Amino acid sequence: MIDWEYYKKRRNIKLVSLIKRHDISTYQQLVELLNSKNVGAPPEEEFKIAHKIAMPKVKTTPPAKKASKAPPKNKTTPKRRGRPRKAKG
Repeated sequence: MIDWEYYKKRRNIKLVSLIKRHDISTYQQLVELLNSKNVGAPPEEEFKIAHKIAMPKVKTTPPAKKASKAPPKNKTTPKRRGRPRKAKG
């Protein structure tokens, strides 16, 4: 079985990207995936850190009440800056 450190350096892969790509939610899923590839799993602490980065908890907040919109201001187009025209003559 190949060591995890050697595998990640050889394949230039990060644990966070592996977790995201295969949608891994538990350490056991990671172990099964890597065993199928004949690779030893990283320590569980390393997995926990990478999993927090890869799958952050999403805070659910109630939708904010929409404030009444103020009428839009009349926008004036700015004067175009360009090269002055040549005078005929």
